Amino acid sequence: APLIQQHDSTRYQYISFTMVFKVSPATPSDIPGILPVFFSSFVGPRAEALFPPTESGKKWLADSIEAAIANPELGIQWVVATEESESSGDEGAEAEKKGKVVANAMWVKHSGGEVSPWNKRMRAEPPEGVTVEALDGFFGPMTRQHHKAMGERPHFCKFLQP
Repeated sequence: APLIQQHDSTRYQYISFTMVFKVSPATPSDIPGILPVFFSSFVGPRAEALFPPTESGKKWLADSIEAAIANPELGIQWVVATEESESSGDEGAEAEKKGKVVANAMWVKHSGGEVSPWNKRMRAEPPEGVTVEALDGFFGPMTRQHHKAMGERPHFCKFLQP
């Protein structure tokens, strides 16, 4: 169908388009696309105090994601949703290229027992200007609520950044 269509009965035009998204496991090459999505999801003074969109904050997050990708035994799987062209398919080397990251999620596998603390899932040294105590104050209550809701049952937990 043409991109712009004329409807005689109503005399208006509209643009018609299709967006194609692909969900796949994140790779190190996806990290530069994950960072702006992550930081656009955490805005405001409190969020930026914990997850500063600075070079140090971006490096902290990038290092944390890279460690999770490189060490599957951590039980963390980062996933990306990428915007793909309609024609993308199995076209040899072109199929290797991913589109723009538009969303991502971090899946954490809890095998049972206590929930691992944030510094086992993220790089333990916080970004410049952020203290361990501040991150403990943010993640600690969530970990307690998580334990209260799920106990020590095995489960998966998803953290989405649209």
